[in-house]
Amino acid sequence: MNDADQSVYDGLRRQMFELDPADAGLSGEGQPGGVWGVVYELGLPAATVTVIALADGTTSLYTTGGFGIIGGGAHAAVVVANRKLREAVADQLAAFRPDLGTTPPGPDDLRVRALTTGGRQVVDAAQADLLDGRHPLSDLFFAGHAVISQLREIHQASAGDETGR
Repeated sequence: MNDADQSVYDGLRRQMFELDPADAGLSGEGQPGGVWGVVYELGLPAATVTVIALADGTTSLYTTGGFGIIGGGAHAAVVVANRKLREAVADQLAAFRPDLGTTPPGPDDLRVRALTTGGRQVVDAAQADLLDGRHPLSDLFFAGHAVISQLREIHQASAGDETGR
């Protein structure tokens, strides 16, 4: 990863953590658990993947490698996956703890931040523990992967449109 990619990635993450939901027209009212947003992050051996899912449907994906997908909220399937991720987070809020930091997850870990009316909450787990579906946070893990899959599908479809496929 070059310095420019890291700078862009860091800036996008910082914007999310500094976002005032009221200024952005977001509120936790009517949202399960008061969750107005989720920052879902996967640590990979060579990169970090960050997914943003907000209550207004805004859905984006950024990586430390400089790849990103924005505008997912314009696609119904992405909005549905976004809502399911926020609901999965709300269902597991008892497992979260108050969050004062912004450190991304380590390699092979999952870190999820719930942006709620009561403040930011965080939970961590090793990805290997989540894969078999028996971990208490497995549903949340798979809901985040569903958002990634939907974003990847729209990205691939738009890339095909651009190349004439």
